[in-house]
Amino acid sequence: MLSCLFLVGYSTTLGTYKTNETLVLRQDPNVSGEHNPYPRVPAAPIYVFYEGNTLTFPSAFIGCEFSLVDVNESLVYFDYVDENGIIEIPNTMEGVYELRLRIDDIIYISNIEL
Repeated sequence: MLSCLFLVGYSTTLGTYKTNETLVLRQDPNVSGEHNPYPRVPAAPIYVFYEGNTLTFPSAFIGCEFSLVDVNESLVYFDYVDENGIIEIPNTMEGVYELRLRIDDIIYISNIEL
């Protein structure tokens, strides 16, 4: 069973990875895993399908914490990936945000434009 935790308070510089309505989340290089603080190989990316403000995660990430952070590192949206692997971001949110997905002690990030 995956345990999902949330962490804020660090800065990153990442590009937006977007391919045919798919976001590519990569492991945050500023946060090392507790179980392996010096991995030799980076973790595989996570591919997330999205359409409009709806994101669909693979079933392995159900229950994990999802957040959006603005350019000032302020938390602007927080939710858990639901039992269908879906996150519905409110339609009122517009702009570019950093998407964060916390899985155990690893954070995956990508920029998303809404």
